[in-house]
Amino acid sequence: MIRVVSLAHAAMTRALDRVLGPLGERAPWGALVALGLAAGVLSVCVWAWCTEPAAVRRSRQRLHAEVLALRLFRHDVRVVLRIQASLLRAAAAYLRHALLPVAVMAGPVAVGLVQLEGRCGRRALRVGEEALLTVQVAAAHQLADRAGMELTTDDAVVRETDAVRIPAARQAVWRLRARRPGEHRVAVRVGDCTAAKQILVETQGRYVNSVRAVADLGSLLRHPGETPLAGNGTIQMVRLDYPRRSLSVGGRQVDWRAAWAVVALGSGWLYKRWRKVEM
Repeated sequence: MIRVVSLAHAAMTRALDRVLGPLGERAPWGALVALGLAAGVLSVCVWAWCTEPAAVRRSRQRLHAEVLALRLFRHDVRVVLRIQASLLRAAAAYLRHALLPVAVMAGPVAVGLVQLEGRCGRRALRVGEEALLTVQVAAAHQLADRAGMELTTDDAVVRETDAVRIPAARQAVWRLRARRPGEHRVAVRVGDCTAAKQILVETQGRYVNSVRAVADLGSLLRHPGETPLAGNGTIQMVRLDYPRRSLSVGGRQVDWRAAWAVVALGSGWLYKRWRKVEM
């Protein structure tokens, strides 16, 4: 299962990298609009496949009728209480239609949001920019051997500081500086275990993967940009703190999640009206 998820997520990441690469600086917006449209249209299609239009229409009409009754008899306390109970039952009956479509869409939407976090939420380093590289080990005592811990870089990414050890968190931290554009790698050695980490500098359209961790389903879903670490090694996680990306509309900064929600809801509403889907 883990291998299947890893291969599928990695294939999607590579495909989006190829498609979005030519867009350059517009790649984040391209990813946001494309995945937002896909989420909106696919949600309506799944709803249409998983629900019965007549049953949805009856549930919605009953819900509207209870709301209207509540407004008409709002001065009679006893009647209002009975209507409120009926209103709750009508709302529950209507929401039951959404259970299966939501369950079906949860997986694709989660994968899409992970892709957007690496494309709209984070950006590659710029030349001259600094970032922290954090390594987490399996046990705190593995940080004690200074000679057994080494960070190897090249002239494209240079080490600015020696390792700062945090035994309570089982972590060691270095500060790095980017010196040349491109895709680069650094290697961390702790004892007999070595782990490499990808570092992107001024690349456009690429998925920015902050964390490389041991292979479990959660890490594969959240960090698809690199192959996972071996689960039986000393090193459990390598993280590079990429800067947050800033998206703007009309000179004003916007959160990519809000922008994605607007695109997904808007496209879904328009597609629903075109297909005349009962919702």
